[in-house]
Amino acid sequence: MNRKTNLIPALLLSALSLYAMEDVKVTQFQHAGPFTVNKPILADSLNVNGKPFEAKNLLKATLPFEQTLANATVLDTDTAGAITFAAPQKGYALHLFSFFLNSDRYVKGTLDISGPGAFEVFVNDKPVGASSELVMEPRRYQVVVKYLTAETDTCPPSLKATFKSEAEAKVVASLNPEKRYTLLNILEGKDFQGVSVSPNGKYALVKYVNRFPEGKSESYGQLMDAATGRVLLQDGGFLTTAKWMPKSNRLYYTRTGLDGTELVTVDPSTYQQTVLVPNLPKGRFVFTPDESTLLYTVEEEGPKEGTDLIRVLEPADRIPGFRDRSFIWRYDLKTGLYEQLTFGHTDTYINDISADSRYLLFSTSDRVYTSLPHSRNSLYKLDLQTMAIDTIWEKAPYVNQAAFSPDGKQLLVAGAGDAFDGIGRNIKQGQIQLVRRAVIPIRSGKP
Repeated sequence: MNRKTNLIPALLLSALSLYAMEDVKVTQFQHAGPFTVNKPILADSLNVNGKPFEAKNLLKATLPFEQTLANATVLDTDTAGAITFAAPQKGYALHLFSFFLNSDRYVKGTLDISGPGAFEVFVNDKPVGASSELVMEPRRYQVVVKYLTAETDTCPPSLKATFKSEAEAKVVASLNPEKRYTLLNILEGKDFQGVSVSPNGKYALVKYVNRFPEGKSESYGQLMDAATGRVLLQDGGFLTTAKWMPKSNRLYYTRTGLDGTELVTVDPSTYQQTVLVPNLPKGRFVFTPDESTLLYTVEEEGPKEGTDLIRVLEPADRIPGFRDRSFIWRYDLKTGLYEQLTFGHTDTYINDISADSRYLLFSTSDRVYTSLPHSRNSLYKLDLQTMAIDTIWEKAPYVNQAAFSPDGKQLLVAGAGDAFDGIGRNIKQGQIQLVRRAVIPIRSGKP
């Protein structure tokens, strides 16, 4: 009795092992073709490498897989697992065959494609051998076979495909185009980057990025008619970095010119480009609303330590660029005067510019590691005409940034619920909980 009981698990394990090692046979193929290809004119009997022309060289001819297979027909295999298909009696022709492999887990196996003729195999558009090892993830793989038939073939054209693996994975061969949603759907493909509208609302600038395998990417922008959605211009150059001017319906961007960095404006109605400044200071900048001034954020490199002994001022000092500081500079477009507005040991950040372009809101941040939160925010209002400065608040906790109201009489402040003595702790149902906003009148001192 015990011997029989022990035999049952052994048989089950053996059956599972046989199931895991069973070949996955492709029973259906998508087929497109035949497509006639011509033998090239032989200007010489040998090529530059001293080799004669061979019929298999015609496989170098290409066909767009997705477009060609859109009108494909389905071929079923016979009892031996192979398909046979018709070929022109004269000349040469290309055929495309396709199927999908889906695995429920990570698996390694061998894809075997066999046939009497000359062919090439592609897995997800990448060429592989007729017998190739695949390391598969739990997602869909498309296999395409480009097959060449010739009038000199001695055997009827046929094709057979199997996938072999010793792993306990469920691999399915089918023509079902559905696929799992995987991380690659996030990392690769077309991504929307953002949209901005011209001051008069007539035009929209939409930006995209195409992300390719192996980390490559390509950005481009579309200038559109906002009312109809019609694309007026698509460009992978200046539109990728272009922005709208604050009040005039023009785009602006920078480029390298003969005299330095050029500030260029573009009329979207005529695409006429005008060089506004032929030699612009380098750095990140924003226009003031009246378009007369550029406000820069300029990085200054901090002191460096020696190579023998490195002093760490605080834990964050291990981060590259920790000792660098950013300050605000002003560039007058009329006179070309470029001057520094803030100076010191602490970073200064542009928050907003008033609608009349007279006042600048800027902030500083101090680190405090002995209490929560570990930073304190100070906000100042600078009169850009007189250089008079007004303190809005100093070393306030839980505050992030502020912006002027349209009339310049109030500030919209973003921060945590504990900001301003807990003004945002008790909120109404439906209000934002993570980041609160408060509207406060502008005055000196504590709000």
